[in-house]
Amino acid sequence: MDNVFSPLTRALLHNNLLGLLAGVLAISLLLTNRVRSRGEKWVTAAVWLLVACRGAIFLSSAECWDFRVFHSIGRAFWSGTDVYADVMMQSPPTAVPLFALFALAPLWAASAAWFAFNLAALFGLVAIAKRVLATLQPGSVSTAWHGEAGVSVAVVLSVASTWGLDAGQLSAWTTLWIYLALLAHASGRAATAGFCLAPASVKIATVLPFLIPSLAWRQWRTWAAFGVAVIALPMAWPSDLMSMAAKELRNIAAARQPGLVNDYTFAGPFHDDMLGLERWLYCLGVRGPALIGAIQFALLAAITALLVWRFSRRRQPADVAQLFALSCTLSCLFLYHRLYDTIILALPLLYCAAGARRSGGVRRMAYLAVAVSFVLVMNFPRGWRMWTLAEWSVHAGVAGRLVQVLVLPYPVWLLMASAATIVALGPEPAERLSD
Repeated sequence: MDNVFSPLTRALLHNNLLGLLAGVLAISLLLTNRVRSRGEKWVTAAVWLLVACRGAIFLSSAECWDFRVFHSIGRAFWSGTDVYADVMMQSPPTAVPLFALFALAPLWAASAAWFAFNLAALFGLVAIAKRVLATLQPGSVSTAWHGEAGVSVAVVLSVASTWGLDAGQLSAWTTLWIYLALLAHASGRAATAGFCLAPASVKIATVLPFLIPSLAWRQWRTWAAFGVAVIALPMAWPSDLMSMAAKELRNIAAARQPGLVNDYTFAGPFHDDMLGLERWLYCLGVRGPALIGAIQFALLAAITALLVWRFSRRRQPADVAQLFALSCTLSCLFLYHRLYDTIILALPLLYCAAGARRSGGVRRMAYLAVAVSFVLVMNFPRGWRMWTLAEWSVHAGVAGRLVQVLVLPYPVWLLMASAATIVALGPEPAERLSD
């Protein structure tokens, strides 16, 4: 019996293979848009069943490696020792209460519970993304549990999602809270948006772009609520928070040293699934951490200026959905990110799928091209193949340089092109939104 099911088990646990098959199906659904309501129910139910079975198989044979670190840090908190003594603790102080909560249960039980939560959060964030767009663009998307099946397939079965699930990462938690903040913004609840962004600050680099709308719209209640919650969450005195933040930055710098876990060069042991401008600049041939850091800072300043300009053209522009989609897309380029963080592309993917349905001609093709790009980004093939390709490229002359420039950092190229296309498409015409 084991021999019969072992190939299927290996296929289910193989992130790249599952992502490839799901990506092909998702792209087919997005391009044709011919799935009827009953078909969507079957597709969505099958996705639920598949990821649930996969999760049970994974938890019975492996462990969530990143979650083990989080659980260990939680135990350090309860024992009264310095949570930042471990260099792997690179999360801000707002993550400490969450890690402490993990440590209240044994590792195996906490790991299974967190896996189940993340699995539910994947479907939850897709549902909230639909609510955001339905609020901003009524009638543009189906808010039924089985609606937008192509987007559900693309997001839930992507390499980004299954890799984050297996690792026990914080990406689904972060995206869920960010989407709740966007829903609050869409509903005119500025303070609620700030409170929702605070739990998401466990991945502060992901949250930063979503504070820009409040800055541009002068919604100071969002910033005030966010600031109060960020200070209150760690349950520590402000002076202790400053010390904890300093230790966090120290650990981040230490983990980026050559040959360590966050080394973005080809010598890094886990460089295969890294995103961000630093990795992109290195692949382009820029060398030297100081130079790469300076160029990255200049590019991030330009991206921030672009977002502020786009959001501040009016106090609250007509097509806020377009600007939210742009923020999600560009958030993947802010500072340090890995493949599992790209599940935040669920909302812009849904936005483009909806845009393609109500558009025709070149505009429809542009929306579909961006949607396909997002699917390709979320299914970036991580693992030994990318390590082998990177190692080969170093000694392969011109062909190797082309691979380094075009292939290894292709998610960044696609994200940049997608952001530029969303800007070029501009806000949806009012008459099309009212159809």
